[in-house]
Amino acid sequence: MATYIDYYNAGTDPTFINRTRMAGYATALAVSSESPAADYHEQRVGYATLFLRVSETEAPKLALAIIGTAGIQGNVNTGDGNITAAVSSVWNAFAGVVTQP
Repeated sequence: MATYIDYYNAGTDPTFINRTRMAGYATALAVSSESPAADYHEQRVGYATLFLRVSETEAPKLALAIIGTAGIQGNVNTGDGNITAAVSSVWNAFAGVVTQP
């Protein structure tokens, strides 16, 4: 099992960060075209706008957030689909969406 430092080292890999950036762009563009009636649309679009403007600061944060997710688990060579799915899975958290149980 990978340790936190293993995940940190993997999550700060420059190539993995750039792959995460590309997944972030794809997700931001998809979110931007969602129906305004979609749940949490305003917050999600707000983060999409932020990401598109400053991906150089947001992509490294996303990379660290997703490196330990089920589809990646420290594997910087995982498929692009796994990275995109992981970015989508944390998008609401980065957008500041808070849901009640």
